[in-house]
Amino acid sequence: MEGAAIAVTSTKELTRCAANSIVRHISYLFCCKRNVKDLQKKVQTDLLKFEEDVKRKVNFSRDNGDVIHKVVDRWIEKVKKVQGKVVELQRQAGEIKSCCKGWCFAHYRLGKESKKKIVIVDELLIEGRHFDSVATRAPVPP
Repeated sequence: MEGAAIAVTSTKELTRCAANSIVRHISYLFCCKRNVKDLQKKVQTDLLKFEEDVKRKVNFSRDNGDVIHKVVDRWIEKVKKVQGKVVELQRQAGEIKSCCKGWCFAHYRLGKESKKKIVIVDELLIEGRHFDSVATRAPVPP
């Protein structure tokens, strides 16, 4: 009897995992517009404003002759790269509206890419919030 209970439990767990995966993939297709809008909003309202704050601190530090942390410079480069990819996704989303050919595949791909980029933007925001400072004092010449 115990073996049957384990088999039923395993089957239920397998079915639940498969259903979750199917629902996630279907949501990429049908929630494409929402995913792209959510990404655009997150980038514009959160990431770009945060980037402006960091750049302002970086510029102030550079003006004072301080040395900018390499991790901050890399973070700014990552933000630029993500911004470019988001602009490209938005362009592609606009093209899909005007073209029915390949609609399903294109919506699926855009929905999936948008979800991935949202996760990347969230990671960049978390990483950026960990900056205690953006620079260190330049060494005083002897």
